[in-house]
Amino acid sequence: MNNATKLETQQWLRKLRVEPRLFVGCVLVAAIGGWLWVRGAAFYALPLSERVEHADYGTLSPSRAVGKNYGFAAAGLMLCNLAYLLRKQVPQRPLGGMRLWLDLHVLTGLGSAVFAAYHSAFQLRSPVAIVTFASLVITVVTGIVGRFFHALASHDGPKLASRLVLLGEFAPGIPEYLEQQFGSLSRRSERHVHLVARLARLRAEAVARRALVRDAWGTCLADVPTFERRYAAKVAREVEQLAVREVYVAAGRELLAAWRPWHRLCALTVLGGVLLHIGIAVFYGYV
Repeated sequence: MNNATKLETQQWLRKLRVEPRLFVGCVLVAAIGGWLWVRGAAFYALPLSERVEHADYGTLSPSRAVGKNYGFAAAGLMLCNLAYLLRKQVPQRPLGGMRLWLDLHVLTGLGSAVFAAYHSAFQLRSPVAIVTFASLVITVVTGIVGRFFHALASHDGPKLASRLVLLGEFAPGIPEYLEQQFGSLSRRSERHVHLVARLARLRAEAVARRALVRDAWGTCLADVPTFERRYAAKVAREVEQLAVREVYVAAGRELLAAWRPWHRLCALTVLGGVLLHIGIAVFYGYV
């Protein structure tokens, strides 16, 4: 791995770093889950046939006081989790940054999964419960994966165009040449091509872009005054990194576009299962 690739990887990993508030929130969710397990471990570890005789059956069973409240907590957190989707519809409103809402989306998703597990007392006894809980787990897992795609697709650093202009001050003609070559390499509009093929093409484009910048800069290096070469070389490396980064951002957006429908499908399945579960509980008098 060369220095440019290492720097690109470091920049992407910085975007993946967990904010302190998210880290504290995850620790809190884990602590709550651990405490709930300690509180009812003796009950949850028993086979279903033996739980009726346990002292905690009257409180931790899904239809009893505490177990039922776990279900209410899971449903409430699930509704809060959906607020992120509403916030995305009004991005210009002063309702807090999207990163904060995304962190809350992650925490409420994890919290709802924890409380749903304890509400079920780790026993899935109906097809509705099985499908709902499985969809919830898949939603949480795909949400974690989606965070990596978000980091890959985001780009808040300097723009390639401004660095190309700066490089043109040392080597006139390079910006126009590279922009023309980058344009000829780009084939991102072919939506009918399979996702894997599009990602492979983007990978090839990233490699070609890196080679183009290096070849163009190597050709012009001799014409740059010696006292300016060090700074000019730094600018050329930035152009190389940003040129490749643009392709990585495009790849991240391709992945996000393919990922979102599945994540939303799982989330809607969970919501439908929860509503059906509540309806059955009300109908049979459990609530």
